[in-house]
Amino acid sequence: MPNKGYKQFLSLHNRIDILKSGPEFFEAILHQIEIAEFEIHAQFYIFSLDETGLNILNALKRAAQRGVKIYLLMDDFGSKLFPKKILSACQQLGIELKWFAPVKFPFGLGKRLHHKLLVIDRKWAVCGGINISDAYAGIGAHKNNPWLDFAIAVEGEVVLDLLRVCEKYWRAKSKVKAPFHTKNKWQELSQQVGVLQNNWFSRKKYIASYYYTSLRNAKSEIVIVNSYFLPSFRYRKMLIKAAQRGVKISIVLSGKSDVPLMQNAMKFMYQEFLESGIELYEWKQSVLHAKLALFDAKSFTVGSYNLNHLSQFSSVETNLVSTNYEAYLQLQSILNTAVIPKCEPIDKERFLHKRTQLGSFFQYISYSLLISLFRLYQRFMYHQHNS
Repeated sequence: MPNKGYKQFLSLHNRIDILKSGPEFFEAILHQIEIAEFEIHAQFYIFSLDETGLNILNALKRAAQRGVKIYLLMDDFGSKLFPKKILSACQQLGIELKWFAPVKFPFGLGKRLHHKLLVIDRKWAVCGGINISDAYAGIGAHKNNPWLDFAIAVEGEVVLDLLRVCEKYWRAKSKVKAPFHTKNKWQELSQQVGVLQNNWFSRKKYIASYYYTSLRNAKSEIVIVNSYFLPSFRYRKMLIKAAQRGVKISIVLSGKSDVPLMQNAMKFMYQEFLESGIELYEWKQSVLHAKLALFDAKSFTVGSYNLNHLSQFSSVETNLVSTNYEAYLQLQSILNTAVIPKCEPIDKERFLHKRTQLGSFFQYISYSLLISLFRLYQRFMYHQHNS
């Protein structure tokens, strides 16, 4: 990465709004779809045709009927339950729909599109970790208890950067030439934000580099909220070294998980972190699906990137990063009022006392198995890419 690091991607004239999963997030994107005039790019790892998905799809249909060009890209593995037969019906309504990397035998191996992106009329966008599903909206079985996740809604110059990301993976330039009448208004906006990508096969390692640089240089505070937290040995050592030099580190992990094996694998690292003085918290109100980090009141990132081998080496990921202090405080306030107080802090003495030999063995096996599977998958993808 160039010496400028992530700062080379920052644009100056933007407005940022931190969004939390739940009804308000989906109300915000439905409103933007309803007022869209020209063009919508939507790219999601999971698009479920439950109540939430149908609401979004119907809104897209209404937009298409009034002449808005729709480009919908879904990951073929993540959205495997989305009925393929709906493709022709969508195209008849003017919705262009594609599946990213159609799954092939065995087991759907292949590069996955992990995006959660929506770009509307080249003037508003949202990027984060929130998929299209009742689980994130807090509907049905998840009523009043949505999976915990975050996204950033943006206006300004960075929207065009997100549009370029969408066009790259759609593999075509937009056919619509939307007016840029908002460009002059962008000059009035003053929040810095940039797009970071991770696609190892395209030599884009900017999210991984951001974490590496920020962990190495942290001086006072690190806050990480991560759903599938299985960092490499290198990142684990950097966290421990940061704690040893006096950095206050808080890590929020899942107390409930949709992948129990991952949860047990994460627990294998608890003792090492706790003995280094790192504060650990478990979110047990619902499934934790967030992927964000804050560093030294200087920068923060929110997006689709997990700290594990899959995100680093096998998936297409996009995050937003910002150095805006006001937005940093907004996100920090949400965590300090609505997240961390509702978590269960992991006490070192109690954790070690309750830990049994059988439990420790199972955590070790879970950790070793997942690390081995991730590395095997990484090797397979490398050979597939170079064959």
